[in-house]
Amino acid sequence: MVRINVITGFLGAGKTTLIKHLLAQKPATERWGVLVNEFGEVGIDGALLASPAAGVAIKEVPGGCLCCANGLPFQIALNQFLGAKNLDRLLIEPTGLGHPLEILALLAQPSYQAVSQLAATLTLVDARKINDKRYSDHALFNQQLLVADRILAAKADTYLADEFAQLERYLTSLRPNSAFLLDSLEQGVGQQAWLQGQAQAWRFCANTGAASNAESSTNAPLLSLAPAYNPQGFVFKHRYADGFHAYGWAFAPELLFSLEALEHCLLGLRCERLKAVVITQAGVLGFNLADGVMTVTELDDCLDSRLELISLDAIDVAMLQATLLATLVAS
Repeated sequence: MVRINVITGFLGAGKTTLIKHLLAQKPATERWGVLVNEFGEVGIDGALLASPAAGVAIKEVPGGCLCCANGLPFQIALNQFLGAKNLDRLLIEPTGLGHPLEILALLAQPSYQAVSQLAATLTLVDARKINDKRYSDHALFNQQLLVADRILAAKADTYLADEFAQLERYLTSLRPNSAFLLDSLEQGVGQQAWLQGQAQAWRFCANTGAASNAESSTNAPLLSLAPAYNPQGFVFKHRYADGFHAYGWAFAPELLFSLEALEHCLLGLRCERLKAVVITQAGVLGFNLADGVMTVTELDDCLDSRLELISLDAIDVAMLQATLLATLVAS
């Protein structure tokens, strides 16, 4: 019986970082899987999560919303995991713009209950966002909080004195008839114990009618692992849903970027979220930009360079594309 945890949270809450810490705590005798999705189509989190740890398998579903549970890519990846031998736990990370209620409802169906157990759902939330109407008025932001069995106050070490208490009051108002567990999360360091228990809160969410209409991704084109690059050596994709734009690029592996020039370019961008896995003259690097703070991590390898940003406002694609190309160096 595979135990399944859905780990959700809005843009930039730190889901991927938490999962990396949880994987590091995996019992040596267990085999875990991670099913992860991006809002756009270029696929980056799989590379950022990639770990040499034994007993961990990672699958990524790029293109469209993972929460569109009827989407063929999601069901294929899910069935592959559940059909694997000796899998003990599966962590599902929907995109920050995902509709987790649809995933939980699918996993509760008898056909999946026969081979899996729906364990505690975790939702990460940055308490500082509840005072931002772009978040607190967004249906998906609140749905993610409603389905949670355990809510994690992400980046708690950065809060001002009253912000944790403000979050607690907001949750009490949002869920007056549904108990919840609330914990602080600092530097993404979670506890394996948080994964224990059964998923219960999502049923309260379903009964409130809090589900939002998910955009079907069944017919959405996926950017394959071996895309057909244009003559300049890249592929560009754009997606708009739920009030957000996602812009993504994949660059041929022979293209080499200047680390200094690329950092300067990325730091100048105004967006809600940015992730990238890039082949530079300094090696393969992962870039993560949230709340104006960018982190850079060394990676072992990647198939090609990929960059995706999420923005409330439309951007000048031609200008940004030209700027990115200008950061290339002779290989």
